[in-house]
Amino acid sequence: MKTKRLPLAAAILLAISTAQGVNADENAVIITDAVATINQTGQGNSAKAIQKEGSGNKAYSAAIIQQGLDNSAGIYQIGDGGNRTASVNQDGDENDANIRQEFNGADDDADLTEALVVQTGNSNKADVTQTDSLGATATVISTLDGNSATISQTDSATASASIDQKSDSSTADVFQANATQGSTVEVIQSGQIHAVYVNQIDAEKSTAMVSQTGDAVNYARINQNNFQNTATITQKNGSANTASSLQSGDYGIVNVLQTGDENESTNDQKGFALSALTEQSGYRTTASIFQGGAANKAQISQLFAAETGQDNEAEVNQDGLDNDADVRQIGGNTSGTSITQSNTGNTAQTVQRDSKGANFDVLQSGGENRVEGYQFRSYNSDIDIKQTGDYNEVDARQSGSGNRFEGFQRGADIAIDIQQTGDNNKAEAEQSEWQVGISRDMTMKITQSGTINNSIT
Repeated sequence: MKTKRLPLAAAILLAISTAQGVNADENAVIITDAVATINQTGQGNSAKAIQKEGSGNKAYSAAIIQQGLDNSAGIYQIGDGGNRTASVNQDGDENDANIRQEFNGADDDADLTEALVVQTGNSNKADVTQTDSLGATATVISTLDGNSATISQTDSATASASIDQKSDSSTADVFQANATQGSTVEVIQSGQIHAVYVNQIDAEKSTAMVSQTGDAVNYARINQNNFQNTATITQKNGSANTASSLQSGDYGIVNVLQTGDENESTNDQKGFALSALTEQSGYRTTASIFQGGAANKAQISQLFAAETGQDNEAEVNQDGLDNDADVRQIGGNTSGTSITQSNTGNTAQTVQRDSKGANFDVLQSGGENRVEGYQFRSYNSDIDIKQTGDYNEVDARQSGSGNRFEGFQRGADIAIDIQQTGDNNKAEAEQSEWQVGISRDMTMKITQSGTINNSIT
């Protein structure tokens, strides 16, 4: 077998540490002391700091520094209580860093665990696992292309994860579970073709923030359950980006901000008193919000230049009581809004302004619902509303030319109020009771000002 030479730094470390539990296996360095520092320069090196159980409630710290290609670093801190600190710093390509801080349950929880990985180079990999502590903190910072970072934190009172990736084609994956006093995630990526996956499970008052700034094709997904969680996704200055969130539990909040063209956002929430806000500016953007439960609020805002923005789509689907949907589309052509609400006490509102060929569709089933539809300075645009149930109301306003309103209501104590300003507009409305021959209050009002207008009732 061909004998490999140890790098100079590793050889010096072995020479001074043989009596302290340091073992050598070709280019490998292993230290088992409570305080460990390893410094390696060269290619194909391996370094491990192993700090095991049986040490009692003392603090552990380990640091590994490597310069070169194809190196691997591992820090393993497993044992009883006490604070644990681990750091890996690697400069070069195709390096691998692995930090594990694991303990055995309530009786053996670490006090605090802290992990830091800094990597400079291409195609590097960082993996941090933390289990059972009073407070777990993990940070990964990487620079250059094709890097991946994974952080897993479970069964700690609090958990905090931070990943910062600069340049292109990197991935970040964070998993947090059973943080009894809350967990936080922050992921920042600059460049293009990035992917972020965040899962926060069984933790109250958790927050996740993802920020992606770059040219194109970034992807972010946040999954949260339990109460009072907050998810924020920001994607700026790029195109064909995708943002996705899934929340289950009460009082959750989702905020999505996208700037650029052909971006897509999807939010799915289930619970009580939830809030979802999506803001987009660009060309051919798509936003969808799905909410199941009561007293939820969905907001979509799409802003784009009147001459270049077009084919933007907004969809809201709410199933439950006392929900509110609000969509604003300003500027652009052939943009559309679709709102579907089932049950009672819901409100749907849409404002479309300075648009051409826009459409606004609402379907409500249940009683005491209300629709407010406004198209200002719009041309050849449509409003189409269908309501079934008692005590429903429609209030629609259109200004411009060539616009069309179509409304249908079935139920008792229902009302439609339509106002159109401009030329060549058309309004068509129909009301019917549940049972033929039994009529209760039905009110319809159509007001048109301009020329060549048409109304049908």
